[in-house]
Amino acid sequence: MNTNLSLRLEAIAKMVPPSRGLADIGSDHCLLPLSLANREDIAFLQAIDNKQGPYQNMVKAVKEAHMENRISLSLSNGLDCLDEKVDTIVLAGMGGKLIADILTRGKRNLTHIEYILLDAHRDLRYVREFVLGLGYAIIDENLIKEKDLFYSIILFKKGETPILNEEDLLFGPFIRRKRGKDYIDFLLQNKKRIAKILQGDISLNNRRYYDYLLNAINKELSA
Repeated sequence: MNTNLSLRLEAIAKMVPPSRGLADIGSDHCLLPLSLANREDIAFLQAIDNKQGPYQNMVKAVKEAHMENRISLSLSNGLDCLDEKVDTIVLAGMGGKLIADILTRGKRNLTHIEYILLDAHRDLRYVREFVLGLGYAIIDENLIKEKDLFYSIILFKKGETPILNEEDLLFGPFIRRKRGKDYIDFLLQNKKRIAKILQGDISLNNRRYYDYLLNAINKELSA
């Protein structure tokens, strides 16, 4: 089904594993579930949003696509109304700390969740460490560049959690291993951004933090 996906959403869709049921949290226009509707290896689809406007967008989009019998819609918060058939959840297009908050509040519903697919737009180190702490391991990552912005797509699977070093937490173990051109561009873009921040008037704690990040980036670039 052609849903005119952005490069970011297309990358997320390609990383969705076969599933008994998938829920897209914060689905808005339901673009991701609609793009997956013809996949026979995903038995059930649920789109969730907690705001009336986005929920109505989902209702309209699903109705126009004649997918009312394929995609279940829910006006609810986070994982509160997660269908029992769901074993894969997607949280995309939000900050890492918001993702962690949603997972914390819905922790009781994670018992049957096998996969967590994330697209956190900030606080990546934080969210990697947080989800690892829930008993999941990173099994794949991709770094996507779209309109000069970079997005880290991370797939977790429930199971034994390996110990990651600091560089893996910061930049992603699979992203580092793949080390494509986009990764080098990502490092260079952040090096330039941080160098500019360090030229400004910032607190001592912030200066130490950005010095630390800059050193980590320089180490990666020289690896």
